[in-house]
Amino acid sequence: MKFLVLFLLALSINASMMAPNQRMQDPRCMVPASALAASSMPAGLCNQNQQIPTVTPIYGGASCLAMTPQCLGQTRSNYDCIHCNQLNNPRILPNQFNPQTSWYHRYAQMRWPQYNRPAVWNNGYADHNFYPGSGNVAVGKPNVYIHGNLIGKQRLQVKMKNRSHLLAASPIHGTDGWVFEKSGEILSVTGASYNYFYYDYKAHENYLQNKSGFCGKKDYLYDRMISILKEMSFKEREIKDFEDYWSVKYPGGSFCVYPQTHAELQKLAQWNGSFMPSSFRRVVFVSVPKKEGHKIISSHFKNEPSEDWNPQKGIYRVPASKNDISIHEWGVAFLTDKK
Repeated sequence: MKFLVLFLLALSINASMMAPNQRMQDPRCMVPASALAASSMPAGLCNQNQQIPTVTPIYGGASCLAMTPQCLGQTRSNYDCIHCNQLNNPRILPNQFNPQTSWYHRYAQMRWPQYNRPAVWNNGYADHNFYPGSGNVAVGKPNVYIHGNLIGKQRLQVKMKNRSHLLAASPIHGTDGWVFEKSGEILSVTGASYNYFYYDYKAHENYLQNKSGFCGKKDYLYDRMISILKEMSFKEREIKDFEDYWSVKYPGGSFCVYPQTHAELQKLAQWNGSFMPSSFRRVVFVSVPKKEGHKIISSHFKNEPSEDWNPQKGIYRVPASKNDISIHEWGVAFLTDKK
């Protein structure tokens, strides 16, 4: 019996000593996904037989840029009745329903007065009190889609740089990033399935380009952004995801939009991965209120764009990578009301 106990104890000590070595990753497996860097590891081999370290959730205070009671810091007990907070003995008439919108559209407006806004809103800006961290750019819902064949467990990490601050991610983005397996177009993380990953973060405007873009009101800007995604060859379902969200959440009024590409975004939210895509598309539409009716609090975006923006700027190819893997990311950002 004593021999058995000592034997098991020795096995336990040996395992604890070996675990760090087993978790060590080949340095070639973590490379910036840019046209100037290419991994020498064949796609799919990184992490295939390695133990993945336990990830640690990153919390930033605000849970998301969506208008939910949790984001607003509200606590209400009557969640089961979605209109009880606003209406007494409501009479729902047939003409109250718009067949072009979802059935819960009016309910959401009654419950959350800023339902048609991308964030907790303050006269054309995101309210900085609800989004912690330094910087004055709130980047909302960059969706990340991964295409192509990948073998075994993989990692995609978004590393915050130059004082950027991660606010939220789905699924949870730990210190090791997203650890996933891919089957078809489905990304699996700890048994849950996702069509894409997304994250919200806060950043500084000084790292963004302020020369190219376009200005106008909501309808024109929305149509132009959809047109850009099509010109960049985003997939149909990716464009539909954009339409489903931003057709409702993009605010009214006049804005100037300054699209940002991988060249600018890598300075704020750097991609690192266990695989090297052969191509990727990346664009975030930074929306700045025009001067009419708004106090311009940005020194970086004080002037309107001096030139139009070419969608081809957002398409990257990696000649050294000979696989079918590609990454697509779109997002929309707004300034906060405090620099």
